[in-house]
Amino acid sequence: MIAAWARARGWSVVDPARALVAFDRARAGQDARTGAACGAPLSRWRATRRWAKELGAQGRVSASVQCDDAKKTCSLSVRASDSFDFDGTTLADLTAPFDARAPWRDALAKSLAAMTKAPDDDGAGGLGMLGGLANGPVQARPERLTFTAWASRASDRDETKDALSFAGSTPLRACFEGGGDAELAIEVSDDGAIARCEPADGETESSTCACAAFTQHATAAPIARGKRLHVSVHYAPADVTTSWNGVVTASTRTYLESYKSRSGEDLWRPDVTDASIAEWKPPSDDRVARCFADVAKPTGARFRARVKFDAVGRAATADVYDPKGLALTDAERACVRSALLLARAPCPASPQTSALVEVSFAARTIGSR
Repeated sequence: MIAAWARARGWSVVDPARALVAFDRARAGQDARTGAACGAPLSRWRATRRWAKELGAQGRVSASVQCDDAKKTCSLSVRASDSFDFDGTTLADLTAPFDARAPWRDALAKSLAAMTKAPDDDGAGGLGMLGGLANGPVQARPERLTFTAWASRASDRDETKDALSFAGSTPLRACFEGGGDAELAIEVSDDGAIARCEPADGETESSTCACAAFTQHATAAPIARGKRLHVSVHYAPADVTTSWNGVVTASTRTYLESYKSRSGEDLWRPDVTDASIAEWKPPSDDRVARCFADVAKPTGARFRARVKFDAVGRAATADVYDPKGLALTDAERACVRSALLLARAPCPASPQTSALVEVSFAARTIGSR
């Protein structure tokens, strides 16, 4: 409906059916053109960035509905940009009232017919990248498994945030070997059963398993019956500890190449040899932290590594570089290399690609904060 409306305004829009095939294939880790398995699964947003060139797209059209609970009004916003990054130029920014009580197709058609230019917004937003090693003593955190649910309709969100529960966390915990997240879309039937669950951010093993756990073991409160819920799951194993009563934490960062936006603002993007693998995912922080469980005293460092991928997005080699002023042990280097070799990249556009990643770790004494 939005594509037909946009074309009537003279916009050139990629065929939605073609785009949906590309997105579905990308979510399954397949080549968006051929369907051949070739890399890491991608969310719809990441798939858009990866396959834009092959789809013949140079920008994006986004639509969203915002509601003001106090005024009990909603509005539809449609924006067109000539880029997929933060420095894109807005080509159109339109809005219209949206009747959230009406069937959505009727409400959407009525809103699209009434679109007008959105009021100017002088507010500015950005994405900040902060890194560093924390100082001082810390506490070792236990294993953490949390999930948050909220309804599609804004007016239902406060009532449904605690609407799902498990008798025990074992089925959901079993979906995550290390630290990880899953974004799900769940439909609750009128009798309270989980009628449908699908991954909302790429069909990874964890998200597919989490959907099965919710479908088979979750209980929905009466307030959630007949509603569609978004569920965000986060799992983090217990912190890595040392023999001298210390805790080890680690992190990875891929946005290492700086550039300036059209307005001169400093921004960051992944340092990769080909933009097709920009959305590759490094190993979990917990997996890297385990590599430094044998350090003999409080210490920390930041260093970089170059990961090279094969033609189907598998990590083939990993070159780990020593940090300044500190030499990694052979065991630490081998462990980090093994962790990086678990990485997967989206379907590469060329048979040989590589990416730079920065690794930080800190070993600190356990004590009061």
